[in-house]
Amino acid sequence: MVFLIQNTQNRDSRAINLKLNELIRAVDEARDQMIDIERLTDQELDQMQATYERIKTTWTERQARIALAWLLAQKPWIVPIPGTTKLRRLEENIGATAVELTAGDLNEIESAAAAIKVQGERYPEHLEKMTGH
Repeated sequence: MVFLIQNTQNRDSRAINLKLNELIRAVDEARDQMIDIERLTDQELDQMQATYERIKTTWTERQARIALAWLLAQKPWIVPIPGTTKLRRLEENIGATAVELTAGDLNEIESAAAAIKVQGERYPEHLEKMTGH
C-alpha cells in the first residue's frame, strides 16, 4: 500500500513539475527561481500572490487575443464572432486586431494543432443522423 501511495505522489509531483516548466516557458514574466516560502512574511506572500494573479490574468487575456488573431489571419473574409456579455471582454477581443502574428507564429500554431489527435465523432450518433451526412 505504501508503494502505491508513494508511486502516486511521485507521478503527481512529476506532473506538477512538468506543468510548472510549461508555464514558466510560456509566460514572459514567469521566474524559475526557487522560493523559500517558510522565510517569507505574510506581506511578502500577499505581494507574490498579487503578482502571480496579475500574470495569470495577463496570460489568459493574451491567449484569447492570440486565438482571435489566428482566426483573423486565416482568410480576409473570416470574421470571428466571440460571444460576451462584459465590456471588458469585448475590449480584450478587439485587442486581437492589434496582434500581428508572424509567419513563424502561424506555422508554430499550425504545427501544434496538427499534433493534436482528434478523437471521437463530431456529433453523437443520434445528432449526426439529423445533419444528413
